[in-house]
Amino acid sequence: MTWHCSSSRLRLVVLTLKAVWLCALFSGLLVPLRGWAEQPFVDSKDRVPVQGNPNKDPRYIENAIKAVSIVGWGGPFQFDTDLSAETPSGSIFIERAAVHLDEDPLVVSSIVLDAVFRSSELARAMVTKMNRPGAYTYYIGPGGYIYPTLISETTAPVVCATLRKAIERERTNAIAARNTSIGLLVWYIGARSPVQVKLPSRTGLDAFAATEQSIIVEARRILSSSAFMRIREAQAAGKGVIVRINGRLIQYEPSAPCSGMTLFGENGFLLGREAFRSEAEVVKTLLHELHRLTTSVVQSEGVTMATVHSETQAAKVFADRAVKAVLEGKRQ
Repeated sequence: MTWHCSSSRLRLVVLTLKAVWLCALFSGLLVPLRGWAEQPFVDSKDRVPVQGNPNKDPRYIENAIKAVSIVGWGGPFQFDTDLSAETPSGSIFIERAAVHLDEDPLVVSSIVLDAVFRSSELARAMVTKMNRPGAYTYYIGPGGYIYPTLISETTAPVVCATLRKAIERERTNAIAARNTSIGLLVWYIGARSPVQVKLPSRTGLDAFAATEQSIIVEARRILSSSAFMRIREAQAAGKGVIVRINGRLIQYEPSAPCSGMTLFGENGFLLGREAFRSEAEVVKTLLHELHRLTTSVVQSEGVTMATVHSETQAAKVFADRAVKAVLEGKRQ
C-alpha cells in the first residue's frame, strides 16, 4: 500500500508529534500549573483581582517606589512612594534579610503564579503548596502595595540596583566615620583621663547594679540636653532630625511605625513616632535602647534569634523597672 501525504498535512503530523513529546517531557510541570489556577487549590476569596500581570500594576513596588534609603547605619531599608513633601510620608520599612541582593535564588530556576493574595501569609502558603524550586507569587503588603514573595534581581531589578548603591554609600560613610572615631579616641586618651561622676545620694538608684545605674544617669542627661530638645521640636513639627548626644547618634523619624530601633553600627538608635505617646514611653524607649547598646553581645558573638529575643526581653524588663528612677531624677 502506498501512502500519499501533502506537505501541509506532513507538517501538521510533525507538529502534533512535537506537541506530544513536549507534553510528555514537561508533564510533571504542566499538571501542577493547571492545579494552581483552579479551585480548591486557589480560593478566589484569598486573592485580590488585578488587570494583567501583577508586576505591571502601578501598585507593584517596582513601579510605585520612587526612592530608597537606609535608616541609620546597619538599619532596615526605607521605601518611599511620595517625594512631594520635604519629609517623605508613608515610608515603608523592610528588613534587609527580606531582600536578596547578594545572590538571586531565582536565577537558576523560577516559576511564578500570577495571582495577588490578600496577605503575605496566604501567598507564602501557596508557594509551599506549589512545591517547586524558585516558585513565587504576589501579595498585598505594607502601604497597600503589591510585593513578590521573594524580592530579588528577577522580581524587582530597579529597586535592587538602587539599594546596592545605597549600601555602597553606607559603607563609604562607615569607613570615614570609623577613621574619624579612631582619631578622636586617640586624641581623647592623650588629652586626659575619663572623669568620674559621683552620683548624688538622693537618686533612687540603690536597687540597681552599677551598669544599670550608669544607663539611668545617661538617660537623664539625654533628656535634659539641648540636643534632645531639638528632637522634641522636630517631633512636634512632624519632621525628622539626627543629633549626637555624648557620642550617641539619635535619629527621630516621624514615619517609623515603632518606638525605637537599635543602630549598633552607629552606636545609637532611632526613635519613631510611637515613642512620644507619653513621657513615660519616651523614657522607656531611651532606657530600652541604651540597655541594648550597653549590654548586647550581638556585635561580638553574632546575631541569633535566641540572642535577639533574650536581649529584647531583658531591655524591656529593665526599662519597666527603671522608668520611675529616671522620672524622679528629672524632678530633683
